[in-house]
Amino acid sequence: MIDRTHLVSLTRQAVALGISRGAVYYVPRAACGACSSARARMSAAAAIADAGVTNVELLDPVSRAQLIEEYRSADVLFLHLNDYEAFKKVLPSKVFEYAAMGKPVWAGVAGYSAEFIKTEVSNAAVFPPCDAEAAIAACDTLKQQTAPRESVAQKYARRAIMSELAADMLRFLKPTPRT
Repeated sequence: MIDRTHLVSLTRQAVALGISRGAVYYVPRAACGACSSARARMSAAAAIADAGVTNVELLDPVSRAQLIEEYRSADVLFLHLNDYEAFKKVLPSKVFEYAAMGKPVWAGVAGYSAEFIKTEVSNAAVFPPCDAEAAIAACDTLKQQTAPRESVAQKYARRAIMSELAADMLRFLKPTPRT
């Protein structure tokens, strides 16, 4: 039997069982982000239980180091912002964290976040918030592969942003001629 949680890779498990790695069936594992409140977590847990879903795991808060490990072990990184007008005008830092991991990004977002992810993050699938059918269709478009996103990492690195900000400030602070 294949155990995707075992320390031995799926490929080595398949070899040990004498089967092709391609014959190993498994459902991609999405990493769930943190619920914003205890109430949201209870609501999500109830919805998961009511739907009889068995492949979603709600995690307790973890350290930053553990969070990175959770991201690394995930097949897909999932982000969902509710369908509120205010969420159309924000770009959560989580988008940059996910992009830096190189994993497929599956995002239920609208407004600025949706446009940013569509144009800047490769191998990302965006769907309208709270639209389950669109979410499923979007997920089917993802490539199950990890690939670095060097251009995003370089373009949005703190050093690059600060350099651009400094250049903008210098353009606006024109030197005054001395008489």
